[in-house]
Amino acid sequence: DDDLTDEIINKGISEVLFLENDPDFYRLFIFLLLFLFLNKLSNLEIESGITWSSDIKITSVYKFEKVFASTGSGNGEVLMPKGITRDNNGNIYIVDEGNTRVQKFDSSGNFILSFGSQGIDTAQFDDPKDIATDEWNNIYVVDNSQSSVQKFDSLGRFIKKCLTNSAPYGISISANNTIWIVTASDSSFIQEFDTGGALITEWKTASGNRGVVAKGSDTILVSSADNVITTYINGSVVGTITIPLKGVDCHFSINENGNIFIVNGTGYNFVRVFDSAGELVGRFGISGTGEGKISVPYSLYIIGKKIFLSSNNGVGIYLQP
Repeated sequence: DDDLTDEIINKGISEVLFLENDPDFYRLFIFLLLFLFLNKLSNLEIESGITWSSDIKITSVYKFEKVFASTGSGNGEVLMPKGITRDNNGNIYIVDEGNTRVQKFDSSGNFILSFGSQGIDTAQFDDPKDIATDEWNNIYVVDNSQSSVQKFDSLGRFIKKCLTNSAPYGISISANNTIWIVTASDSSFIQEFDTGGALITEWKTASGNRGVVAKGSDTILVSSADNVITTYINGSVVGTITIPLKGVDCHFSINENGNIFIVNGTGYNFVRVFDSAGELVGRFGISGTGEGKISVPYSLYIIGKKIFLSSNNGVGIYLQP
């Protein structure tokens, strides 16, 4: 444990001075301190990416660029933002959970509109978590408490509401406009819908699901509460990756090279990057409050070299120069 190691290193020597007349114990204690210190350095080396793959030039250069949406309750401000997506016109949509609404911005971060309010009726949200758009720029929002997905047009006008299995957490839409929804309750499911809201197929999973990313027309990757990312092709498991993380709130996105960018608000205030085999290849971000810092990150969305990251500090943009 890093905290325990720090405490031993920082306080240990002063607390054993009374044993200085016992050379055997003193040598053993110094050996223990050295071991713990080197072990801490080793962990830092792995975490900071010194032992990375050749992808270091890609993942290590992401730097904070600017605040896209600051914290607050006004237009263009967010509280506890969750899912992020983009439409075919380059507009950005953010699930503003703390204000129980969705906000729409242009690609430069200028506020366009918001829709939704607190409640359980149509066009209202109770616990919105994630968002996605189809090729016609319709917007789909999953609500954890309502166990539903709601469909809106690009102007935020309500179209339809469909029920899902309990506690939907993530949504992604494939290239053929298939809607994939994953649920997070003990009776977790992966569900496939068409854009009209008709259920196509579903299957139960062993652990609560957290996030889903569709690739192409027939492949999805799903993260679960046991920190496993499972790849499915046409509903069949073709691979799994176990990610060493604290906590169970694992959300992720994938870049064009197949690298997996993961945030986990219950354990890490930064972004960790893994290759497709599950090997750590990088990390970025600084823990803290205020501009350019990360506090309780929830989700991210990748557009080329640009990453939109939601956390309790709002939504920030990280950029690969």
